[in-house]
Amino acid sequence: MNKLNKIVLIAIVFVLAIGSLSAQNEWLVSGNNVTGGQPILGTLYLQQNPQPLRFYANGIQRGIFSQYSGYLGVGINAPKNPLHIHSNDIRGNYFDFDYDDPESPVIGNDVVITRLDSLIPRDSSNNRPSGDYSGLQITNAATGANPNNGLLMYVHGRHGFLRHLEEDLFTIGSRDFDIMNFTLDGRVGIGTDQPAQMLHVVDGNILISRTSNMSNRAPGSYNGSLFFGADIDANTPCGSWGIEYINDTNHPEYGQGLNFWQPFGANHTWTGNYRLFLADNGKIGIGTQFPQAELSVNGTVLAKAVRVNTSSTYWPDYVFENDYKMMTLSELENYVNEYKHLPGIPSVKEVEEQGSVDLGEMNTLLLQKVEELTKYIIDLQKQIDELKNGKEY
Repeated sequence: MNKLNKIVLIAIVFVLAIGSLSAQNEWLVSGNNVTGGQPILGTLYLQQNPQPLRFYANGIQRGIFSQYSGYLGVGINAPKNPLHIHSNDIRGNYFDFDYDDPESPVIGNDVVITRLDSLIPRDSSNNRPSGDYSGLQITNAATGANPNNGLLMYVHGRHGFLRHLEEDLFTIGSRDFDIMNFTLDGRVGIGTDQPAQMLHVVDGNILISRTSNMSNRAPGSYNGSLFFGADIDANTPCGSWGIEYINDTNHPEYGQGLNFWQPFGANHTWTGNYRLFLADNGKIGIGTQFPQAELSVNGTVLAKAVRVNTSSTYWPDYVFENDYKMMTLSELENYVNEYKHLPGIPSVKEVEEQGSVDLGEMNTLLLQKVEELTKYIIDLQKQIDELKNGKEY
């Protein structure tokens, strides 16, 4: 006989057994009665000696319904909330919700928990928010069984809360690992139970990936961002600075890389983009998302000093070597008249085509021309001196 057939047979036997009893004899416990023709299971209120409804298993009390509050206690004689689970075992107790079972117990939001009022935090005016509260309190022998002990999970209106009421860590974990720890002062540790900052990650990484589309949570950002700021209000929800990774193949004009930007300011007016851009190809842009060199600056650079590191092989001291050949002044004149620039110096057309000038190379070329000019001047001075001495050319 398979499992399903056994269940059906047991159900049939149970129905037949119940049906054979009269309404007055349906599963009554001492002190029970029938009210209004309807059978009940439990205890009726007795003015002289009201009794709770107790549940036993194997001769041991496992649960109780309070005769005064109607609260259900598991492992405790005086439950402090509509469902109060307590264990005298220092290892604690667990409440299991079977999500694969449609008949699994569910804590509804229609239960008013007045004893939770003393645990609800007060606002800046020292008032607690009004409304009904429903929830679950779990305690054990180490925490005690008072309303301000253990772990509290409750709902106020549509606002859900999970509060750890003990002076110890609150930990969220998987089967084998502690994943996240919360300290008493509100710090969060991932991979550590001693977080040094408000969020402290040990032996792990933090990943922020692209969002599906532009969101109101990050206006102007097509990807997940980190925001930094001082005073935040409704007009500046993103702070003063943002860091985002851009890699939107549908919008290549945005660039691809890590963008340091200034979000919208007051009244959502644009502040600035691509203040610093680390492109995926390793190049750095300031004011541009398309750096063309290791460092591209779309603007003015002000510095006290700039050093250009170039190989000494190209330093033009070779001009002063005896075997260095130079044009005569007449040859130089003809070249300049024809090409409109000095020999070896890029023309206007070449500079426009390249779009930039190599400072190191240009300084080397200019120094070469200065040294050539120096040699021309020295030769001219010799000719002048010789003319003064009566030598003819």
